[in-house]
Amino acid sequence: MKELTVKEKRLLGLEKAWKARADKSYEVNPIIKSRESLSSRATAIKAMCAHCMGCTEDHLEPNWKAEVKNCTAFKCPLHPFRDYQDKEKPYEV
Repeated sequence: MKELTVKEKRLLGLEKAWKARADKSYEVNPIIKSRESLSSRATAIKAMCAHCMGCTEDHLEPNWKAEVKNCTAFKCPLHPFRDYQDKEKPYEV
Protein backbone atom coordinates (compact mmCIF):
# COMPACT_ATOMS: atom_id res chain seq x y z
CA MET A 1 0.00 0.00 0.00
CA LYS A 2 1.32 3.43 -1.00
CA GLU A 3 2.14 5.89 1.80
CA LEU A 4 0.18 9.16 1.53
CA THR A 5 2.14 12.37 1.10
CA VAL A 6 1.70 15.25 3.53
CA LYS A 7 -0.32 17.16 0.93
CA GLU A 8 -2.61 14.17 0.32
CA LYS A 9 -3.17 13.76 4.07
CA ARG A 10 -4.01 17.46 4.41
CA LEU A 11 -6.49 17.28 1.51
CA LEU A 12 -8.09 14.16 2.96
CA GLY A 13 -8.52 15.92 6.31
CA LEU A 14 -10.07 18.96 4.63
CA GLU A 15 -12.43 16.75 2.65
CA LYS A 16 -13.61 15.06 5.87
CA ALA A 17 -14.10 18.44 7.56
CA TRP A 18 -16.17 19.79 4.65
CA LYS A 19 -18.32 16.65 4.52
CA ALA A 20 -19.01 16.91 8.25
CA ARG A 21 -20.26 20.47 7.73
CA ALA A 22 -22.14 19.83 4.46
CA ASP A 23 -25.60 19.63 6.04
CA LYS A 24 -25.15 22.68 8.32
CA SER A 25 -25.40 26.32 7.37
CA TYR A 26 -22.23 27.90 8.64
CA GLU A 27 -19.80 30.72 8.19
CA VAL A 28 -16.62 29.93 6.26
CA ASN A 29 -13.94 28.98 8.74
CA PRO A 30 -10.78 31.02 8.06
CA ILE A 31 -8.54 28.32 9.55
CA ILE A 32 -9.80 25.72 7.07
CA LYS A 33 -9.77 28.25 4.24
CA SER A 34 -6.12 29.12 4.92
CA ARG A 35 -5.16 25.47 4.58
CA GLU A 36 -6.85 25.38 1.18
CA SER A 37 -5.01 28.46 -0.13
CA LEU A 38 -1.55 28.07 1.33
CA SER A 39 -0.08 30.90 -0.72
CA SER A 40 -2.39 33.68 0.51
CA ARG A 41 -0.93 35.90 3.23
CA ALA A 42 -4.23 37.67 3.89
CA THR A 43 -5.99 34.35 4.48
CA ALA A 44 -3.18 33.22 6.78
CA ILE A 45 -3.42 36.44 8.82
CA LYS A 46 -7.20 36.08 9.10
CA ALA A 47 -6.76 32.45 10.24
CA MET A 48 -4.16 33.43 12.85
CA CYS A 49 -6.41 36.17 14.22
CA ALA A 50 -9.35 33.74 14.39
CA HIS A 51 -7.13 31.20 16.17
CA CYS A 52 -5.99 33.88 18.63
CA MET A 53 -9.67 34.62 19.41
CA GLY A 54 -10.27 30.96 20.28
CA CYS A 55 -11.52 29.55 16.98
CA THR A 56 -10.50 26.08 15.81
CA GLU A 57 -11.17 23.99 12.70
CA ASP A 58 -14.28 22.60 14.38
CA HIS A 59 -15.49 25.69 16.23
CA LEU A 60 -15.95 29.39 15.53
CA GLU A 61 -16.29 31.66 18.55
CA PRO A 62 -19.42 33.78 18.49
CA ASN A 63 -18.61 37.36 17.50
CA TRP A 64 -14.98 36.54 16.67
CA LYS A 65 -14.86 39.11 13.87
CA ALA A 66 -15.82 41.92 16.27
CA GLU A 67 -13.16 40.67 18.68
CA VAL A 68 -10.54 40.85 15.91
CA LYS A 69 -11.69 44.36 15.00
CA ASN A 70 -11.34 45.46 18.64
CA CYS A 71 -8.12 43.54 19.27
CA THR A 72 -5.89 45.10 21.93
CA ALA A 73 -2.78 43.00 21.31
CA PHE A 74 -0.88 46.02 20.01
CA LYS A 75 2.49 44.26 20.26
CA CYS A 76 1.34 41.46 17.96
CA PRO A 77 3.29 41.68 14.69
CA LEU A 78 0.05 41.02 12.75
CA HIS A 79 -2.00 43.72 14.53
CA PRO A 80 -1.68 46.38 11.80
CA PHE A 81 -2.57 43.79 9.14
CA ARG A 82 -5.61 42.24 10.84
CA ASP A 83 -8.91 42.11 8.99
CA TYR A 84 -12.18 43.81 9.99
CA GLN A 85 -10.51 47.02 11.22
CA ASP A 86 -11.70 50.52 10.39
CA LYS A 87 -9.91 51.52 7.20
CA GLU A 88 -10.12 55.26 7.83
CA LYS A 89 -8.33 55.03 11.19
CA PRO A 90 -4.53 55.19 10.85
CA TYR A 91 -2.58 52.59 12.77
CA GLU A 92 -1.38 53.82 16.16
CA VAL A 93 0.96 52.07 18.56
